[in-house]
Amino acid sequence: MPALVKLYSAATGIPYGNWSLYIHNFGPSGCVFYLSFNNYVWPTNSTDFRLAIVHALNATALLQPYYALGMYWATTYVGPIAPNFKPYYNPDNLPVYQYNLTLALQYLVKFLNKYGYYVVLPNGTAVGDTSGSQLPTINIVTIAPLTEFTKEQFEIIQSELAQIGVPVSLQLVTASATDNWVTPSGTPAIVDLGWCPDWPDPLFQEMWPLANIINGGISGNLAWYNNSLVNELTNELPFITNLTEQLKLDAEVYKIMYEQAPYYWLPTGLTYMIVQPYVKGVIYNPYLSYYYYNTMYYAPFNATFYKTVTTTTTTISS
Repeated sequence: MPALVKLYSAATGIPYGNWSLYIHNFGPSGCVFYLSFNNYVWPTNSTDFRLAIVHALNATALLQPYYALGMYWATTYVGPIAPNFKPYYNPDNLPVYQYNLTLALQYLVKFLNKYGYYVVLPNGTAVGDTSGSQLPTINIVTIAPLTEFTKEQFEIIQSELAQIGVPVSLQLVTASATDNWVTPSGTPAIVDLGWCPDWPDPLFQEMWPLANIINGGISGNLAWYNNSLVNELTNELPFITNLTEQLKLDAEVYKIMYEQAPYYWLPTGLTYMIVQPYVKGVIYNPYLSYYYYNTMYYAPFNATFYKTVTTTTTTISS
């Protein structure tokens, strides 16, 4: 949004402050975005390491790339279901992971001592097993090209994790490289990607793909998350017809995943459209990211044109 506002304002001459007249905000999309933590490869196979990461990341700071026109064009949430799929979304209202560096370091030190590593904090203090090796840089993998948004988001993640001494770098791969993510050993430890449902079914199209081991790898579960109870529940949940029972089991899956942290849920952007004021009847489906041409029509509109006037003043001194 920030880059788009700048580009569109320059092209049309519409002042920055008048943009709200042209933007239709439809709220969160049906997609979720995340850092996935591969549960089968080091170091993300450690629950302590994963919990250290999720408590070291500041959810509010990660909203910054979405800021424009006096608001954040994104929202934080707790996955694996997108926030517009109520009542299935987060039925027990679990909070976004608490940003707590003290807690993050407690989990990290447990991990470091177990595996014989240490990290150096920004103040120069070494924590962990100082007789061991320094924790190596860990790659966060995402799909090329490197956009300005991805760059800004990664720099925030990198800065936040540096506070607990965890070094990370960004590795770009082509989309075709993801076709090889079909085994735990062939999938990166941390991946920055997202998931959108093919049809509006929060249990069978979001929770099941992201939480069930049968979908390990590029089929959805890039974390290779494998919890026997979660596998059982997510196989059953889409086919239960009693809503009360569904929501009870839905909440149980949420709680287990929340405690084991196979993903860190990145902000999901709001869906918005830039709509010319003479276009009416714009209807959007927030569950499938569709809009309908056959409802749109033109309406009379009195346009106001803007132009930039440059005045040159000459000063003559005697």
